Amino acid sequence: MSGKKFEYVPCPCCGGDAFAQFEVYGRWVRICCKDCGMSSATVPAQKAYDASAAAQLWNKRVENDKPA
Repeated sequence: MSGKKFEYVPCPCCGGDAFAQFEVYGRWVRICCKDCGMSSATVPAQKAYDASAAAQLWNKRVENDKPA
């Protein structure tokens, strides 16, 4: 398992902490809220146990897409 840790923004629904959940030998990943259970889409990991793709989805917020 990769030792790289990602910072996840709080859950947009409840403000809870998030964690990476891996499936199928670490080849699929999603980010889940520890408190309410909300999760991102399950996406393919670039490498086994690499949460970067799911972390980008989880950390994205609508206000991040607004032009400066």
